[in-house]
Amino acid sequence: MLSAVGEIGLPMPAPKASAKASAEIPFAERMYRANASRNTSSLSLFTGELRDARSAAEEFVSLSLIQPILAQMRKSEWAAEPFSPGLTEQRFGPLLDGVISRRVVKASNFGLVDAVARHLRGAAQEARADAELQPRNLDSNA
Repeated sequence: MLSAVGEIGLPMPAPKASAKASAEIPFAERMYRANASRNTSSLSLFTGELRDARSAAEEFVSLSLIQPILAQMRKSEWAAEPFSPGLTEQRFGPLLDGVISRRVVKASNFGLVDAVARHLRGAAQEARADAELQPRNLDSNA
């Protein structure tokens, strides 16, 4: 049946490594390989952290600053009766405010977003440093 799966173009499951094959690789070699793969991807992890901090800062500024302003503008009664918002506009207005606020923050260059992103990156680096200083329990039986 597995050969039929391979013939129709679906990926075949990888064969499982036997316990004997993994036991043949010394522990130090496995640790070296794990460390080498972690070190080569540290740049991609760092850029990912920068992107995550920036997107979190954009979301924070959008939700806490821009969206309330748009909601307040929507609540104001400036429109005359034939042009006042209908039931659908009142119900979906907050959703539209959320989308508009995210687009405004992403399109503009707010200094507040940069400051919040720097603060988040600094907090993440402090948390990582604290985690590295904590003693690790290497006993697998605990």
